Amino acid sequence: GLMNNIVYNLVQDDDGFVWVATQTGIDRYDGSSFKHYNLLTRKNNYDFSRVIAVKKDGKGNIWGATNNYLYIFNKWMDRFEPLVEIRTAVKRKAITLLYIDETGVLWLAVGNGLSLYKYDPGKRELSFVETYKTPVRSIFHTKNELFIGLEKGLLHYKSNGSKLSYLNGLSPLKRAGLDSLFITAIAKDDIGRWWFGTLNSGIYLYEPQKQNLRNLDVIDPTLKQHVIRDLSFSARNKKMYVAKDGGGVAVFDQQLKVVKYVANEDNPQSLSSNGVYHIFEDTYNRIWVSTFGAGINIYDPNKLPFISINHERNENNSLANNMAGAVVQDRSGRYWFGTQKGISVYDVKTRNWIQLNRENNKLSSN
Repeated sequence: GLMNNIVYNLVQDDDGFVWVATQTGIDRYDGSSFKHYNLLTRKNNYDFSRVIAVKKDGKGNIWGATNNYLYIFNKWMDRFEPLVEIRTAVKRKAITLLYIDETGVLWLAVGNGLSLYKYDPGKRELSFVETYKTPVRSIFHTKNELFIGLEKGLLHYKSNGSKLSYLNGLSPLKRAGLDSLFITAIAKDDIGRWWFGTLNSGIYLYEPQKQNLRNLDVIDPTLKQHVIRDLSFSARNKKMYVAKDGGGVAVFDQQLKVVKYVANEDNPQSLSSNGVYHIFEDTYNRIWVSTFGAGINIYDPNKLPFISINHERNENNSLANNMAGAVVQDRSGRYWFGTQKGISVYDVKTRNWIQLNRENNKLSSN
């Protein structure tokens, strides 16, 4: 089973394997059993530092990061190989965030998130980018633009080869005070608009061509009342899905018309909870909504608004626990849910649940 039930994130590779980053290492699930991968230093000693994440780049490579090391998985040798010893390279500072952009460059926040580095896999080169006064909390990169969301501020860069420079045209952001806000989420839609979620300051929409920035509280006044946990753009539906902690889900179309979904105990087809943390779109065009304490909700545009997935008391063929924090779909179409009582896997074809937890010895901890 899993070496540890404290799971940080999951990712699926191009061969259909599910990779799990836990507190004590990285495990791979092949559909029937787990295989644990020890993370070793260059001296073949165990790396006992905390695992930060496991990620996949655009070429299908699997990357792992601990506080101390950056690793890449060698498929032919079936092992993770250490590439960079971070604490040595950056004077005993630890990795706190890993982001891989669409060009394959790895961005690393280190030293409590106060410093930013980037790693070029082609050159196998780690280079310093900048040091900040407050920690890096979100990164978003597309084409030649890079946004860095801080606990206090937002930075906008333009990349030119190996160089980064502040992008002109940030005055609307500064005038709105966005450079002093806690940036929780960043996304971009298909017509080039940038969306910035904040901590209790709503959502800001930036149109670069018009140099126009506005707060969407005029459209939805409730946005400022909640923390924006996630922004997820659906290329199929051409809509932006907003996760509001305590406020349910807001869905904006291209014309910025909004539809809000909130919990209503008198309506079984409504959201099961307004505490929404994460939104995920599957290959069937369905929207999965993870809530805090009330399980998973599914929105199918072709059917009724929401289908609620909850734990049923004394029923093993259901979600293990309603504290569901993450969901991912594997290559076979099955859905993996991370809960406080282990992992629940739902098979759409058979409508059966597989429970992976400490009690059935499939996990070492829940």
